[in-house]
Amino acid sequence: MGLLKIIFLSTSKPRFYLITVFGCVVGLINIYIVSLITSYIEMDHKDLINNIILFSTVIAIYLITNILFSNALVIMSQKGIKTIKEKIFEVSLRSKYGDLSKNKKKIFSIYSDDMEIIVGSYTGIIYVIVAIASVFFAFVYLAWLSIPLFLITLGIISLGFLSYYYVVGKAVPHFKGARTVHNIIINYLFEILNGFKELKIYPHKKADIKSIVAENITQSYYHNKRSHSIFAMTNVIGNMVLFLYLGAILLIVPLYMVDEKPILLDFSLIILYVFTPIGNIMSLINPLSKANIIADKMISVIGEMKEAENEEDLEMYSGKSNFHQLSLHGLTYNYGKNDEENFELGPIDMEINKNEVVFIFGGNGSGKTTLMHSILNLYSSSFSKISFNDALVTTNEWGARARQLFAPVFSDFHLFQKFYGINDIDQVKVKKYLSLFEIDQKVNVKDHGFSTLELSTGQRKRLALINALLEDKPILFLDEWAADQDPKFRKKFYTEIVPLIVKEENKTIIAITHDDRYFNTADRLLKMEYGKLIEVDKLLLTDVL
Repeated sequence: MGLLKIIFLSTSKPRFYLITVFGCVVGLINIYIVSLITSYIEMDHKDLINNIILFSTVIAIYLITNILFSNALVIMSQKGIKTIKEKIFEVSLRSKYGDLSKNKKKIFSIYSDDMEIIVGSYTGIIYVIVAIASVFFAFVYLAWLSIPLFLITLGIISLGFLSYYYVVGKAVPHFKGARTVHNIIINYLFEILNGFKELKIYPHKKADIKSIVAENITQSYYHNKRSHSIFAMTNVIGNMVLFLYLGAILLIVPLYMVDEKPILLDFSLIILYVFTPIGNIMSLINPLSKANIIADKMISVIGEMKEAENEEDLEMYSGKSNFHQLSLHGLTYNYGKNDEENFELGPIDMEINKNEVVFIFGGNGSGKTTLMHSILNLYSSSFSKISFNDALVTTNEWGARARQLFAPVFSDFHLFQKFYGINDIDQVKVKKYLSLFEIDQKVNVKDHGFSTLELSTGQRKRLALINALLEDKPILFLDEWAADQDPKFRKKFYTEIVPLIVKEENKTIIAITHDDRYFNTADRLLKMEYGKLIEVDKLLLTDVL
């Protein structure tokens, strides 16, 4: 049963079984109270004081045990949900790029739509909402039996309602706080899902987001724990009002309303009927069935998300790289036999040198973006040999080395709200970049991020490239970066900005581009064709275009 697997994923079996036994004890106390009430119907009141003391003692025990039991259930459920939330983010951040891309919608659906259903199923407590018609006819019958007793009943229920309203008022701020934090967490989930490629390249950004998300999940846990604890208290109060009402009817009313004594049993039975446990059982069937389906889906998605290799090697090659030369040999990647076209990249040999400008061009579907993802280790590619500054790099080490070397801007880039993972921002440098990219009139730095992201795609791409420059990696890897720029700025980019970045920022630039008008600004040209990479002599450029 998927639901039990999810519960035991985040709650120890001994704790779960202990709370279950505790619940049975609470149920036994409830039955004992009902039996006491029934016995009072025929009592002769000779031992009234002792019976009142006994009844009060049992009610006190009921109150204490129910509060403890309710709090235990709330803590178990909220800790369980906290664990599941952390598990979803952990699995998302650690998974392989392809697995996350395939499961994006499922993950968002689980977090945004299904989580509350799982919350309800954790405790197995769904209180019976008696049909309006049933309550109405029950009260009509009580009024028919006795107007005075009905008015007493109505007064006590009104008092209980006012108490309920007061207690619920204490929970409202926590519900609002929980909702606010939930929306913040959803935004961070979008950050992770939409910016996952960037996070795979910048582990410090991933660590920064992970820390922020964990803090917000803890806040969510606190608000939900408080609000659910208060609501659990209202249910205890409701039950206590019921039992106090029955006790008062049976112990006190006969002393002052002798004529009403024959109908007291009927009154008691009707009130107990309204609270019948059959409704509880029936109401649990549908939500628990739905929760079990959701739990199965959750387990399936988590199972599909394979952990990427070496993802937590954050210390490996964590410093700046003294890059001079990189050689990749025998690079191959295959989408798999299930792909209809069964596209295969490579084998490819590629050399990258310091301060070079390398353009990669080719037709649609030729493999340019696949090559980029393979080099960045987003795809699990194969290499026959990798050398960095004439030193061999193993395939297992390549992921960490790639993160150290490359700052990419993808064609389907994600622009983060903040400069995650970049602690010290050079304000002067950022202002220089904003001016260079002609966007300083619209954007500035605010709260450790850009003041606004509400810009055109081309302008947002400029911010994405500025962000990549702030990462201070030796190699910029751009995928169709200039495609969304206006002709005037596109010319400036190729003829002014690219040379300036190479010279003043000491960068190497690899750019996937179709802008053949500016191919002459590159040091080297590489053409992708059917998954193969061919170096093109710029003197023969006209013949190959």
